[in-house]
Amino acid sequence: MSKKATSRDYIFLAMYQLMLKREYDDICVKDICDKANVSRMSFYRYFNNKEDIFITICDERFADFYESFIKNKEPTFEMFLKEIMAFFKKYSREIKILKKAGKINMLVDQFESYASYLLNRLKGGENIKKYRNNPLTVPFFSGALFMVLVSWCNNNFKETEETMTKRLFELMNIENT
Repeated sequence: MSKKATSRDYIFLAMYQLMLKREYDDICVKDICDKANVSRMSFYRYFNNKEDIFITICDERFADFYESFIKNKEPTFEMFLKEIMAFFKKYSREIKILKKAGKINMLVDQFESYASYLLNRLKGGENIKKYRNNPLTVPFFSGALFMVLVSWCNNNFKETEETMTKRLFELMNIENT
């Protein structure tokens, strides 16, 4: 880590390092603090519990994703798919660690809120937008897309982004423009 690394950064890194070697449920806050070489007070300054580590980092990763994605004046559904696939590739190691730990559900919940926010801002994807008022649209779409992306990640990205995009468009009966 750089000289500007904070206790928070060390806590995050420590959690992932511990998860590479141990089961998630066997890791306690004390273990994380010891590995990060920080006090419990430092830990609780940043996080309420070990689950907060993932939620906080996920929120930060999404903020980066959103900043990159929203630079497009008129983001399309296809752009969204390509960007989210690049995002999953970039953070595949973290995703695999969470899946192995049985904590992928923490990401599903976050992903649903992100997808809801983004789906309302996309151009195109009218097949999805026409169901905007249906309360099941976002959970259905985001859950399905998330699990497809996790599966793609678990298969070490054997399919190209173009193939994945085409297949997703076929499943959702959307014209790829």
